Amino acid sequence: MSRLELVGLSIAYPEKRILDCAHLTFEAGLVWLTGENGSGKSSALRTLAGALPGYRGTLRLNGVEEASHPAAYRRQLFFCDSDEVPLPWLVPSQWARLAAEVLPAFDEAAWRAGLDAFRLTGTERQPLDELSLGTGRKHFLALSFASGARLLLFDEPYNALDDLACEVLEAGMARALERGALVIVASHRRPRHLVPARVLRIGGGVLHPVTGQFSGWV
Repeated sequence: MSRLELVGLSIAYPEKRILDCAHLTFEAGLVWLTGENGSGKSSALRTLAGALPGYRGTLRLNGVEEASHPAAYRRQLFFCDSDEVPLPWLVPSQWARLAAEVLPAFDEAAWRAGLDAFRLTGTERQPLDELSLGTGRKHFLALSFASGARLLLFDEPYNALDDLACEVLEAGMARALERGALVIVASHRRPRHLVPARVLRIGGGVLHPVTGQFSGWV
């Protein structure tokens, strides 16, 4: 089971406060982060992933603090950013080899199953910068679901996906939840089939719990 703790966390740019959080704990399950464009969803997720320096406070994943043990912290998670894919000159099969070296629970068979599910077989040896945005995103989603990571972070994962890929996406999330992962999704969209354990709306530097119908999320 997974546990992420935010203690005295403060995320800010010179001109904008993103988030102030005295203490918040996320247990294994699905957390949905929503909010208006520019509210700080992406910045918050990148901070949780250890990809955005400059925050104040403590991030602790399963007892490992990001500030003092950054490599051990990151080996427990997989982050799918909404921006362009990193190292786009690599081919997906090279990314898979890299993931296998870095992530202790990476499952190559699960990765290949993900390629089949997303209908990507045959594209794993093409450089990512030669693939469409949607295809590149699917490749990283396939990697995420094969990662075995205890924390999965997705920033606007439905963007550029067709209906079939959206179904595969949620099926992958469901499998991660079954094995006890913590899955945090930042999205302006609501899930198609999954039911989040918690829904939080970010705005004005604060996380607000959301209850009731999905129409109240945004």
